[in-house]
Amino acid sequence: MKFINKYVSLEEIIQLLQATDIYISSSLNPNQIVSGTLAYAMSCGRVVISTPFFHAKDSITPDRGLLVEFNDSKSYTKAIIKILSEPNLKERMEKNIYSYTRHTIWPNVALKYFILFKKIIGELDSIGISFPVIS
Repeated sequence: MKFINKYVSLEEIIQLLQATDIYISSSLNPNQIVSGTLAYAMSCGRVVISTPFFHAKDSITPDRGLLVEFNDSKSYTKAIIKILSEPNLKERMEKNIYSYTRHTIWPNVALKYFILFKKIIGELDSIGISFPVIS
């Protein structure tokens, strides 16, 4: 294990996440809304073990990772042993979590916005509202 006491760029975060077997999200705040590193770990296809804060509860299901209890090292131990002792389970979880995140990667989000804007502009055109042409 290596602790890095510096600002880590997105590129470095991705490299570190891709080198992990399991991403552990140990937030102590049950009211935490989101976690950027959790989202990146999932997008890298990493199995996640996490405490059940809001983002984790919404994203982590038994087929994508495991939720553990707050302040309970035994539940972490049990989850880690389960994943590492069942390689097929780990592989299935990795595929499932990677697949789950494809709709959230930036190119796909941008495409969805493009399709939405195109639809809205088409609807506005159909009722006679147009936008100025920018040359």
